Amino acid sequence: MADEHDSAFDVLDSLDVLFRHKWIIVGLATITLAAALLVSYLKDPVYTSTGKVLVKPIALNPPGSVPLASVINMPTEVEVVRSLLVAEIAAKELSEVDPQVALGRVSATFPADSQIMLISYSDAEPAAAQAGAQAFSTAYLEFRSEQAAEAASAAIEHATSQIASLKRDANAAAREAQSLPPASSGRTEAENRAAQLNGQIAGWENSVALLNIQAVDAGQVLVPAGRPVSPSSPNHRLDAIRGLLLGLGLGVAGALVVDRAAKRRRRSPP
Repeated sequence: MADEHDSAFDVLDSLDVLFRHKWIIVGLATITLAAALLVSYLKDPVYTSTGKVLVKPIALNPPGSVPLASVINMPTEVEVVRSLLVAEIAAKELSEVDPQVALGRVSATFPADSQIMLISYSDAEPAAAQAGAQAFSTAYLEFRSEQAAEAASAAIEHATSQIASLKRDANAAAREAQSLPPASSGRTEAENRAAQLNGQIAGWENSVALLNIQAVDAGQVLVPAGRPVSPSSPNHRLDAIRGLLLGLGLGVAGALVVDRAAKRRRRSPP
């Protein structure tokens, strides 16, 4: 009971201290609020535009043949958007922007459990922000398409190599069968081996045919980047709240320090 009474007394005592030194709190809060607003309004405005891109799996996996990635890992795709390779493609559309500079202005996010990429670009000019977001959206899709085409080309090359190797083995098995007596077990075994190899060849050839006719669909721009009408930064309201909270914190600390200093002076002998 005594502890509760002492605790309540401490709270009331602290509130009394803050009330007696309220002008310190008000003064510091006013100063920091004014300073925060001044700095906020002196900042150059920054505009941000965002494009919405649907990311599609690049499924180039004919059954039983060429292993190519077809699962989308969205965190990885975010890093692709913010890669120098994509920035270099986008910079071709943004003729006066260096790729490294462009990288510092672009960001990418995605809603959870979705295949939607939100690609944003910030600039001091609304039109430049819009152009940057659109350039990165199309550059990202172009890069994915190029990567898929290169993967398909490598897969076709691998399949062609496999076909050539299998054909050599099949021809060797056929020659071996021809050299053995008819109806012999060795000839039957060689013919079966040749037939199996020819079946594998047919599978690989079918895979190559499918890869040659498949169209690469890396995705599409669902919502083109729009021209922003108001700056995304600075946020004057948020800056004001931060300045006010900082000032209140400094004011409370200052009031407590002043009160303790006054108590020490009163307790010290003259």
